[in-house]
Amino acid sequence: MMLHDVFQLSVIATLVDFVGSLLIGLSAGRTFFRYLLSGHSARVVSGLQYRLAADLVTALSFKSGAGIIRTLTVTDWSHFALLLAIISLRFFLGQIFSRLYKTNP
Repeated sequence: MMLHDVFQLSVIATLVDFVGSLLIGLSAGRTFFRYLLSGHSARVVSGLQYRLAADLVTALSFKSGAGIIRTLTVTDWSHFALLLAIISLRFFLGQIFSRLYKTNP
């Protein structure tokens, strides 16, 4: 792999990671704004929690994708351990959210 290719992968990974971070910020801001306008009813808050959970799982998928792209250029084990931690966190959060917010089939 040439140095130019490694640089491109690094830029792509950074962009994907940025999109994940942007999704976290936007979904948190949108949820907070809608919460303030909701009148604090339990039904609306429950819907907001569900939507926020789904958005956070999506954002974490982007972040784990960026980690996977970075592993194409990583040579030490600490980055692999970090990637494993991100993927594990995404898996466990997905399991928790799917159990908390079961949808009717």
